[in-house]
Amino acid sequence: MYPAEHFINTKQQLALLEVIEQSPLATLLFFDNNNELDISHIPFHFTDSTIVKMKENESELLIGHPLMGHVSNQHPLAKHLKAAANNGDDYDNRGGYKDNAEGKKNITLIFHGEDDYISPNDVSAEHSSMQKVPTWNYAKVHVSGQVTEVTDLDEKYQHMLISSDHFEQIKVQQKLTPPNKQVAWSLASAPSHAIEHMLKAITVFTFTISRIEGRFKLSQNKPTALRAQIAEQLTKRNKPTLAKQIRAI
Repeated sequence: MYPAEHFINTKQQLALLEVIEQSPLATLLFFDNNNELDISHIPFHFTDSTIVKMKENESELLIGHPLMGHVSNQHPLAKHLKAAANNGDDYDNRGGYKDNAEGKKNITLIFHGEDDYISPNDVSAEHSSMQKVPTWNYAKVHVSGQVTEVTDLDEKYQHMLISSDHFEQIKVQQKLTPPNKQVAWSLASAPSHAIEHMLKAITVFTFTISRIEGRFKLSQNKPTALRAQIAEQLTKRNKPTLAKQIRAI
């Protein structure tokens, strides 16, 4: 089968969550009203309550949990959501590919974790027989589900307030903001006219997960000692997360 079964991860929910948390800019794919595949790149994130719940209970499944996202009103997905809500269409002629008449749409997201080229030179002569040719290691997460537009103005504002706070707090915690700005910026501090303009210009939605699968190619089919050498080289090449994932197998 392709990909090989040992590269597919559907059970380790925290590993899937980690890729989404660390690489929130997802590739968004969906079929538009002309049955053409639309591809764009949009940030998504879980609510803090979902993250806490997952980390407190490792048996908790990500399926059914919502991701938060938004796009410009000019985005094809925004236009589809608004047209579906207005027209009440529930079928788009894609052989059973149904959307919901209440402004919902089925989409797929791909979250891109770290990746790197693996050379035979990354391993010692002792293990060269196990890494005779180059390959590529990576951690990706594929997510499918349904988006539902948030239309209430107050709910849109709360959605954007939560999103900006989520990413601002990460930057402060990681000390990625200037020394004189170690307090997270808040949407609440923006001028009211700027907030009003923003809310009019965007389409806000939640994405409910129905299927999630990790594609983790981390030299799982190689001996532990060889993986350790690859992880060491990746650390030197400033790929610490990929190295950590290889060591964790």
